[in-house]
Amino acid sequence: MSAVPATVSAGDDLRWRSPVDPGRYDVTPVLRVAEKDAITELGVDNLRRLARHDPDARGWTKIRRLLLALDDATAAVQAPRTPHRRRAMLDATAVVLLHCAQTGTSFWSWTDEQ
Repeated sequence: MSAVPATVSAGDDLRWRSPVDPGRYDVTPVLRVAEKDAITELGVDNLRRLARHDPDARGWTKIRRLLLALDDATAAVQAPRTPHRRRAMLDATAVVLLHCAQTGTSFWSWTDEQ
């Protein structure tokens, strides 16, 4: 985390704000059938985007609207870019996509509990 700048005034709003602007994305709450099928077909190994990743698999284009926001969120994390953190972020993205397929909803509609 970053330290609070010395120029902060008493009335400044210091609440955390997401660096991801939902206005830039398709935030449709329902997961489309093609998206669910693509996630299932891509499978865990491919979704992790590591050694066994097939970047040319046709499923990637079908889940692009989901990946765009997830990749932007990952890029906004302010942490050193180590191979370990990169793998962790890719794994987290895969878990989110798998949960979308399980629930039939996009992450945009998840509750705080989910």
